[in-house]
Formats: sequence, structure tokens, C-alpha cells
Amino acid sequence: MIVRKTGWYSGRGPCQCGALIAGKEGELFESLGDFGESLGIGFQIRDDILNLTESSESNAPEAQDGGYGKEQGGDFAEGKRTLITIEMLERLNPEEQNRLQSILLKSRTEVTEEEIVWAVEQSERCGALDAARLEAQNHAFIASSELSKMPQGSPRKILEALLGFLAEDRKV
Repeated sequence: MIVRKTGWYSGRGPCQCGALIAGKEGELFESLGDFGESLGIGFQIRDDILNLTESSESNAPEAQDGGYGKEQGGDFAEGKRTLITIEMLERLNPEEQNRLQSILLKSRTEVTEEEIVWAVEQSERCGALDAARLEAQNHAFIASSELSKMPQGSPRKILEALLGFLAEDRKV
């Protein structure tokens, strides 16, 4: 899902459309597509991490007043299948897997605050958040490699600035 939706439609497609409009073809066209795909996937993973981290509500720059702008753990309440939930299902013991699946299958109004807190804690405890951070950094590296093939100039500087957020090695 993340590759098809965010990687292609929000990343590769827009970057390659821009390349077409600018009359770019061949290797540069493909590099822009690869850059956009990796950037899009990395940003989606970073967004999923922000959704689960305690500091997201008070420290993230994405929303007014410095907050993330979304309910912490809301992805669990909405039953979203993110890289983090996939990692959790691979890492948790069978009893914990069943509990997580039960939470994910409930309607949003049925999920309790206690269940969200439990799921967020488990994502950190089992290493799923760290795995997601590493995956976001890997996509930033790929995007950076593709970006290095592009000519110097202000468009490249803007794209480099976007990569700065994605590649930042921090616990968000």
C-alpha cells in the first residue's frame, strides 16, 4: 500500500510529471521518479512514527502551536496497517499479536484510550518504531543518491531541504 499509494502517486508521479513539463528524459527522468518514490515512502513512514511518539503532540513542526495535529496513536484507533503495525505483528508474541489485531479490527469508537496506550508502548518495546526509523533513513539515503544525479540549482536545494527532515536521525 505504501509503495503504490504514497511512493507512486504522491512521490514518483509528481516528480516525473515535473520532469516531463521541464522536458527532461532518460536517466534524469528515471532518477527523479526514484527520488520521488523514496521520498514519498520515507515521509509516510515518518508520519506514521510521529503518530505514535509522545513528543509528537508538543514538538512536531507540522501543525499550529508546534503540535503534530493528530491524535497520538490514532493510526491504531483507525485500524491502519502501517509498516509499524506489520513490524509489531512480526515481533510480538502470539498473545500480544492477537490483542493488537483485536484493536485494529475494532471500529474507531470502540477502541479505548488504554488500548491505544498499550499499542503505542508495545511498538517501542518490541523495536517496531526503531525498525521504522531505520527504514525511513534508508529511503532518505536512496532519495539522496538519486538527488545527487540532478543538476545543481535552487530546485535541487529545495529537494535537499525536504530530505533533511526525512534523514534526521532522531527519536521524534
